[in-house]
Amino acid sequence: MDFVQSFAYPLPAAVIALLIGVPKTVLKDLHRWSDDIAKGLGVPGEDIIRPPARAAEEMTAYLTEFIAHRRDNPQDAIIDKLIAARDGDDQLTTEELIGNLILFLFAGHETTMNLLSNGLRTLIRNPSQMQDLRDNLDDPNVVAGAVEEILRYDGALFMLKRFAAVDFEWHGQKISKGENVYLYCLAANRDHRKFEVPDKFDIRRANSKQHVAFGYGAHFCLGGPLARLEMEVALPALLRRYPKLGLPNGDVAWRNNLSLRGQPSMQLRLGEGI
Repeated sequence: MDFVQSFAYPLPAAVIALLIGVPKTVLKDLHRWSDDIAKGLGVPGEDIIRPPARAAEEMTAYLTEFIAHRRDNPQDAIIDKLIAARDGDDQLTTEELIGNLILFLFAGHETTMNLLSNGLRTLIRNPSQMQDLRDNLDDPNVVAGAVEEILRYDGALFMLKRFAAVDFEWHGQKISKGENVYLYCLAANRDHRKFEVPDKFDIRRANSKQHVAFGYGAHFCLGGPLARLEMEVALPALLRRYPKLGLPNGDVAWRNNLSLRGQPSMQLRLGEGI
């Protein structure tokens, strides 16, 4: 089976759509829009920009109509709470609502999709760690530790972009206020000064949660807790259902993307381990 298309994409997409209040009928369009938006992340060039721009226009058109409908027919989802949200006398504009919803719908499933496939692939390729997790699926501490180590070792994001707030120097490199700074999360998560034997995958690692897979500080990922929860529920369910999982031989085909780290598809054998 193709694990990405059959499981890793549908699960987080359905969860985020349910939380926001978007009907399941839009999931196919959401998949197409998200794939096109992902093509423009971290890949320069005018030809690359056209698909995400078109996807954003289509999402904006859909969400504009959907927001208008929910203003007149409020329910109890995130979209309704955003419509009703106020800061004093200020209320979110339609443009602000659309911007937040596009972010939620895209980021709320795109990274979790990659985490699920990256994590399962890593577990299969580390059979002793896989067996340790299988033997302790009823121990929430072991499951949570495995998820944190997956985030550290095989996260879904290559990098985050920030703007320098002030002039400063970093390891001899002068960076001026306003310049783009690209922070490579996966490199930081393999820092030997922070993690002992960083290239070893170890679900019992004591400090694995100190990774920066979700960013840090004021810009910590809003969906981090949801991604953790989905992983902690989905991985044990998969391992209980399928006692033997395997990967076919061959190289891994990665997305051509400098920001998102994942596979467009991942073939999986359900009844044969490696």
